[in-house]
Amino acid sequence: YMVPGNHEQYGHETWQKICGRPREYVLLYGEYVIVMLDTFGGELDPTENSDGCYTGINAQLLSQVLEDYPDRKVILCAHDILLDKESEAARNLICRETRIVCAFAGHMHRDNVLLLPDSWRNLPVFYCGNFSDYWGARKKKNWGYRILELANGRFSTEYMRFSDTL
Repeated sequence: YMVPGNHEQYGHETWQKICGRPREYVLLYGEYVIVMLDTFGGELDPTENSDGCYTGINAQLLSQVLEDYPDRKVILCAHDILLDKESEAARNLICRETRIVCAFAGHMHRDNVLLLPDSWRNLPVFYCGNFSDYWGARKKKNWGYRILELANGRFSTEYMRFSDTL
């Protein structure tokens, strides 16, 4: 499953043709709802290369998910979550709704876990690394992926790093 990022500025129709899904969608898995968010959905189909426009979490979609699935835990997936650019509506939902258990993001090209500030309920954001950049003083390849395992009402996650020799 994919979410668009800041370099995937394809319009809705083109994205659907490429990926077979809309730019935002919801997945049901056991007692979880996984909300695949498009936080870079502004300025689509640019006439030249663009880094995209951050639009933030779709609070209306998130509110609808919380209403439609009152007995399920919620996981957010987005290319990035920028706290200082989120709407008050999104902030209020995340701060109030304890069924939102975590978020996954990748824009920062990290493979760490960040706990959002207390004002965001210390929501954990799991960064998923990437496949294309070098990092650190020794310019090591940061190739890998993050596994999310959902089982028996719990979730766990682990970052799997590929060898530097790939």
